[in-house]
Amino acid sequence: MATINEFIDNPDAALLPSFNKDQLIELATHYGVTLSYDIKRRKPSVLNVLIEGLANKGIISENLPAQPEGSDDSDAQTDDAQGGQPSTPTKPLSKAPPVPKSPRPISNIQELQLRKDLEELELRREELAFHRELKLQELKVQAREQELASQLEIAKLQLEAKKDGVDIPLRPSFDVARHIKLVPQFVEKDVDRYFIHFERVATSLSWPRYAWPLLLQCVLVGRAQQVYSSLSVDQSADYEGVKGAILRAYELVPEAYRQRFRRYRKTDRQTFVEFAREKEQLFMRWCAAQNVTEYKPLVQLILMEEFKDCLPDAVAMYVSEQRAVSLERAAVLADEYTLTHKVRDKPRKVDTVARVNSPPRSSSQRQFGANTNSDVTCNYCKKPGHVVAECMTLKKKNAKSAGLITAKSKPQQIPSVSWEVECDQSEAYKPFVRIGYVSLPGSVNLTPVRILRDTGASQSMIIEGVLPLSQETALGSSVLVRGIGMTFIPVPLHKIQLKSDLVSDRVVVGVRPSLPVAGIDFLLGNDIGGGDIWGKSVELPEVVAMPLSPAEDECGKQFPDVFPSCAVTRAMSKNTNIFEDVQDTFLADLNSDEETGMTKVNGRLKTPKFQ
Repeated sequence: MATINEFIDNPDAALLPSFNKDQLIELATHYGVTLSYDIKRRKPSVLNVLIEGLANKGIISENLPAQPEGSDDSDAQTDDAQGGQPSTPTKPLSKAPPVPKSPRPISNIQELQLRKDLEELELRREELAFHRELKLQELKVQAREQELASQLEIAKLQLEAKKDGVDIPLRPSFDVARHIKLVPQFVEKDVDRYFIHFERVATSLSWPRYAWPLLLQCVLVGRAQQVYSSLSVDQSADYEGVKGAILRAYELVPEAYRQRFRRYRKTDRQTFVEFAREKEQLFMRWCAAQNVTEYKPLVQLILMEEFKDCLPDAVAMYVSEQRAVSLERAAVLADEYTLTHKVRDKPRKVDTVARVNSPPRSSSQRQFGANTNSDVTCNYCKKPGHVVAECMTLKKKNAKSAGLITAKSKPQQIPSVSWEVECDQSEAYKPFVRIGYVSLPGSVNLTPVRILRDTGASQSMIIEGVLPLSQETALGSSVLVRGIGMTFIPVPLHKIQLKSDLVSDRVVVGVRPSLPVAGIDFLLGNDIGGGDIWGKSVELPEVVAMPLSPAEDECGKQFPDVFPSCAVTRAMSKNTNIFEDVQDTFLADLNSDEETGMTKVNGRLKTPKFQ
């Protein structure tokens, strides 16, 4: 009996009927002939398909007569010949050598079998498609039933609400209790940033817009909770309305954002990157509060701010109250207010030196209570800023001395004086003014200057123009100084030669166009003067416990009645031997009871009893 390996080495169609069904299936797998499940059930079917496949591939040269599918004699004979024992194991199948293909005619039986298989597959496909369509229809019916049930329930609720007089809008269901734990906690210290955080969370989780106020009110505390409670039912259902009311309660209006942006300064603990990011956020909040999203509105915003800074306080406040958004509208409102109230346009008096590095002033940074009578002139001293009733020169002239009498006087109101008025301060600074000399380093040409010793200054300064300073005397650096205006001013440093009663040496001073005190050329600070105030030390009187001179008081000896002793002790009074007789000072006799009504019993006076 031939084996599978022999057939592979020498393919012959006559050997195929001698193989059993399993061997035929193994050959079909080896040569790549496809066998369906139904074909593998019967040997004749496997044999016919295998012969047809091998013939199509050109492996065998002739076809065997097809066996009827109902006969399994060959398979049984093969099994009987083997004595019911399994076939001997064969060696692994080797790949068959390529054989030139030649077309082989298909038998009628094979064609019928193929048609039958195709029909079965088509029927199975149609059956699966039918079941799939049926399942889809069932799902659609279920979804439609659920939709109708929900609509019916909503219609019932609306009908009941209409009976009660309440209109309920159609809204999809949203479980607030499920999402309330995801709402961020409310932060009163940074309300505007909290709303940004809340909106991002709500958008990321796809919360419906109508549910935002309900979720927000669950975390409100403090002033925000009070504001929400004061809103009506319709207002509390509008998120933008609730947000605007809370921001107004915390004074987070556009003007507040603008002030924050202008006043924000870098702290010591911040890096410049953090400062720049915070500054940008403040600017963006200011723009968002003004609804500025394009270039043209941004230009109007900056121009409006600068225009308001140039207006008088009352006019700027009126323009802000009218909510002008364009420069043209603001200018018209300013003219209308000026014509109506007859406001005299007074230009702002700005110290150009102090505004070198200072931030621009805003309308909220104006100092209230400033001098409003700068256009008034005194008829007595002819100086502006006050009237005759407030003239200090006239009051000093009419003042009279009151000897040693001390009177409690009411505190006088100091009249405000404009910056343009030069006050006579020579008397107040006279004890601290000295005459000194300055010169360039290495020069013998001394220039006299008036020096004011200022113990409150940490940097000495000289007026520009006293010496011909140049790049040779400059140190190439500056120092930041701050005055009563709380603004920093850069002052360039130069080295000069100073000669005075206090210091005579080469010093480093700052150069300024002017000094606060008129007539002073040099301001001597603590960096040069140190702890000394005067050029020469002054000896102060000292009181000692024992007198340095043992001389006695001659006046006390000669005139003891004029210079008595301050205290008379008991021992001193005994030494004087002065006895005062007081027996004649009594006005009545104690032994007599005529006038006093008192009786003497056993040497004691007895007071009478009154009825």
